[in-house]
Amino acid sequence: MSETSQPQVEQETRAFEQMRSRLGENGMSLLDGQLQTWAELNGRQIESPLRAALAQGDTRLPAGTLLHGMGMYGFSVEALKGVSEKGIMSGELVGISEDSETHGCADFFRASTDTTVSDYFAWAKEPVVSGNIRKQRGERLLTRGVTFIVDAHAGGMDKLLERDGYRDGEMADFVRPPSGRSAEDTAAILGGVPRGAIAGIVAGAKLLENPEAGAALGEYFPDVPVFTQDGAIQQTHVPAQ
Repeated sequence: MSETSQPQVEQETRAFEQMRSRLGENGMSLLDGQLQTWAELNGRQIESPLRAALAQGDTRLPAGTLLHGMGMYGFSVEALKGVSEKGIMSGELVGISEDSETHGCADFFRASTDTTVSDYFAWAKEPVVSGNIRKQRGERLLTRGVTFIVDAHAGGMDKLLERDGYRDGEMADFVRPPSGRSAEDTAAILGGVPRGAIAGIVAGAKLLENPEAGAALGEYFPDVPVFTQDGAIQQTHVPAQ
């Protein structure tokens, strides 16, 4: 990776070394290309049609919209600041060991159909019922803390989305999709996505009760609309694109 394009990631950590061993030479080469694209996009303003629509109060989420959660236990002002600076990246690139099957990737849920903020979160809370068995959806994780809405059609995202571990056969050696998940409702983007692709934020009720959390959202994401899980807008200081 060139000096000019290399993002500042934690390359001396145990997590990074574990990722390197998992990805192998070919995987690290793919990651290098992704991070060059990420760095270029993260260094400039990129257009997001979805962010513009959300800022006007239109809470529709087109099919393919990506959602990434930061749960109550993982939430901190420092973590929020990191996302505002780098976007959403694989934990292994910032010193956090990967405990699932998607090494080197940032993980997302994907809206499988056109929906709205309120409808998606209501659905996420509904259990899956099979006979006498009831289990929680994986998407229920999004109902705790904050959720970042990522515009799959933001400028430059098409290239990054080509390296989705659920769809890219070249990543099969180091990405093992969890049982029950598919490319229809989940994504694992190699490296991550830039901050400019974040189109909106959904905050849980408990988080919004915390004045420090609300202040941090306003400070670090002044140009991103913030919603409650029922679709009510909380922050709209978004300039016209």
